[in-house]
Amino acid sequence: MPARDALRISEARYRRLFETARDGILLLNVDTAQIEDVNPYLIDLLGYSHTEFLGKKLWEVGAFADIAQSKEMFVIIQETGYLRYADLPLKTKAGVKVPVEFVSNSYDCEGVKVIQCNIRNITDRVRAEALRISLEEQLRESQKMEAIGMLAGGIAHDFNNIIATILGNSDLALADTISNPSAQRSIDEIRKAGRRARDLVQQILSFSRKQPMERKLMALKPVVEESVRLMRATFPARVRINLHCGADVPDVMADATQIQQALLNLATNSMQAAQGGPLSIDIGLDTAMLDVSFRDQPHEFRAMHLSQPARTVRLTVRDDGPGMDAQTLGRIFEPFFTTKPLGEGTGLGLPVVRGILQAHEGAITVASQPGQGTTFTLYLPIGTVQTDALNTPASRDKAIMTPVSSVGRRLLYIDDDESIVFLLKRLLERRGYIVNGCVDARAAIDQLRGDPYEFELVLTDYNMPYLSGLDVARAVRAIRKDLPVAIVSGFIDEHLLSQAKVSGVRELIVKTIDSAEFVNAVDRLMSSIGPASLPVLPEARSFTPMDKA
Repeated sequence: MPARDALRISEARYRRLFETARDGILLLNVDTAQIEDVNPYLIDLLGYSHTEFLGKKLWEVGAFADIAQSKEMFVIIQETGYLRYADLPLKTKAGVKVPVEFVSNSYDCEGVKVIQCNIRNITDRVRAEALRISLEEQLRESQKMEAIGMLAGGIAHDFNNIIATILGNSDLALADTISNPSAQRSIDEIRKAGRRARDLVQQILSFSRKQPMERKLMALKPVVEESVRLMRATFPARVRINLHCGADVPDVMADATQIQQALLNLATNSMQAAQGGPLSIDIGLDTAMLDVSFRDQPHEFRAMHLSQPARTVRLTVRDDGPGMDAQTLGRIFEPFFTTKPLGEGTGLGLPVVRGILQAHEGAITVASQPGQGTTFTLYLPIGTVQTDALNTPASRDKAIMTPVSSVGRRLLYIDDDESIVFLLKRLLERRGYIVNGCVDARAAIDQLRGDPYEFELVLTDYNMPYLSGLDVARAVRAIRKDLPVAIVSGFIDEHLLSQAKVSGVRELIVKTIDSAEFVNAVDRLMSSIGPASLPVLPEARSFTPMDKA
């Protein structure tokens, strides 16, 4: 083949590769710094015409004009013959920045030194990397929540026993020191500290989603209005609260108490951030469209959009307070992170809110800038009756019981913590009950097996060595089917809720409630059984877990 034909074929092949390449290619003259050629892909990518490139210096083209180092780039290429940027943002003619990988090499072409710049669009790579980082952050956050949740569940039993002992004995001491006002003031302070400790444990359980919920199909407007009434009654006069509720807001599947807690936590956070200054808080309830833009949001939004690509119920808490900088904004949902002085904040308020939203299959966003206030937006999926059974305790018996005298009624109380047995035995005996306390569940079952009709009610702790409260309930039912069993626990988890009824448990009582509430719960349970002289009819029994404190 003649050399001329071979050259022509080679040039045709080069031209074809140049024009069909899926990377942008730009050719520069080293001596003049002018662009000599540009391929169609780069023209399409950046939006400039062929003539807008040709004859221009690199830094004179709009795409490169905003890059401060464009001239330096060219000098480096001239001197070294090579330059690479892994992620270089180029602005298109339409003003959109496109991330590209920029690689250039210089070579001689028929006596002319040429710089070839290869420009690859890495938008998909950047998005994939951002998604990977986001997923890794979510995984770390999930692992952190799981670890703290496991810690919370692990300490809840022992810590709640300690708190119950403190609160119960302080109640008894208060009754014993009526004639000593000074002692009563000291005991009141002990009770306040004990209640704060109890609430702290509940917050840890709540944000780690170890605390079960009772979600029901409901309208949020009454819940929001009640929350605002509570805020107006308890917040100082310097805080002005405005409420805006839209019309025709759909019902949601929600736990009213937890939604109210979320709103109160957010409003309290705003009030504390104002540091004693005047503050306006706007609380709004309306709907928002779950359009395709939500798919670019965190995974909670993507899940909502996939499961329900329509409207979502939106709650907004906006304040005109001091706002937050970007660094603070990035950490507000971290457990125990707080900007408040030592002793004035637990760092759990906002993590609790996030945990509540996640448990409701919703999402939360926050927008804030220093000096421009803060806006929290809560999104909840529209409710359907079909999901009503999710995370919902067994239905509760709301019937009003006729009070029955507690004097002489016989109880068996089982708990592996001696201090709790001692405390609750004293509380119930003051009410007139005859209480047999036992710290060994196996010995208690043996005692009951020896005389199945010695007791009218069995109260048992849930988390114990050898036998759990559910094991005790099953054993009691095997010995005497009509003998009621109630579980007293400081930590009511999903397993307990799901297994209590089938195990023969009549009621769940929260261990850390006030002493009076505890005794009243026992009274109510005894009233449901009826007088001691009357038989207990099997059909009269019902499973009625008590509201958690």
